[in-house]
Amino acid sequence: MVGALLCFGIVQGRQVGLLRAILDNMERSVYHGVMDRHSNPALMDQTKLSARERILLTAHVLFYREGIRSTGVDRIIAEAGVTKVTFYRHFPSKDDLIVAFLDYRHRIWMSWFQDALQRHGN
Repeated sequence: MVGALLCFGIVQGRQVGLLRAILDNMERSVYHGVMDRHSNPALMDQTKLSARERILLTAHVLFYREGIRSTGVDRIIAEAGVTKVTFYRHFPSKDDLIVAFLDYRHRIWMSWFQDALQRHGN
């Protein structure tokens, strides 16, 4: 990862050492499906979430646990506690859900990354 960031000129100089330290000391990784209590769907009170958020969080858990291709829309609908009409109103297709999921996952990771830079930065 550090090599890719160097190639694209995203990190330079002292930032390289800082980035390496952060990545070496990662307490969690969104890519491995382990998140802190603020972004972990299992630890959130889902009764306070909108239907769209419940669908995204349920998809997030199932996609990590079982894979995107292996997880069917019917399973997401059942576990999110929404109707098919509600699901398809928010996500006209599974592909639309996947795009929203990837965006959601990216925002979580970037938020964590920026917080880590602030914690370990100057």
